[in-house]
Amino acid sequence: MIPSDRRPAISWRYRLPLLQGLLAVVLLVTAGYEHNRYYDWFFKAYPQAFEIDYSYNPPARLIALVICGPGLLIPSGTNPYDPSWRFAQVSAVFSVMAFWFLLGWFIDRRMRGLGPVLRNSLLRGVGYGALVVLLLGFCEKFAYPISSTVRNGELGFILSFHGLRARPLMDFVAILWMGGLSVFCAGQFFVSVKGALAAFRH
Repeated sequence: MIPSDRRPAISWRYRLPLLQGLLAVVLLVTAGYEHNRYYDWFFKAYPQAFEIDYSYNPPARLIALVICGPGLLIPSGTNPYDPSWRFAQVSAVFSVMAFWFLLGWFIDRRMRGLGPVLRNSLLRGVGYGALVVLLLGFCEKFAYPISSTVRNGELGFILSFHGLRARPLMDFVAILWMGGLSVFCAGQFFVSVKGALAAFRH
């Protein structure tokens, strides 16, 4: 247990969401400027185009996903960015803050030496197991667009033409986030199951 005089003045469950939420706002606003600048060029360069470039993604949005985490994917996922859809941007920022609030809350409990919220190891294992299945399902969802571009022979061209502006990179980073979280949850699942088995034997 950490003495109260050594605890941070502002706990991590408040620091992290405020910092990450502010960063998400700045990066999404920047992504809007990048989006508008790109399409000013795009429709001048290709006046016959009748729809948007679905392989384009603003680099600032990719950076936001790398830094701010999977909350940025709510509610529009890795679909093409639309800066005029304010609801999606506000939802993404609040989702980012919610994700980092939970992570900060988890860190605060660990720093204060508090045990898990669910004391029952079996129930905790079921919860972590369900999260692993859910996160792996998201990995499959984000892997599908990448595999489609590979099968169609388009991935190499998209990456060479757009570079960091290539939208498949959003799916790749999303897979890294979901995969990393699923590994963490899988570790907690095995720890919980081991504890449940030890309690059952006694």
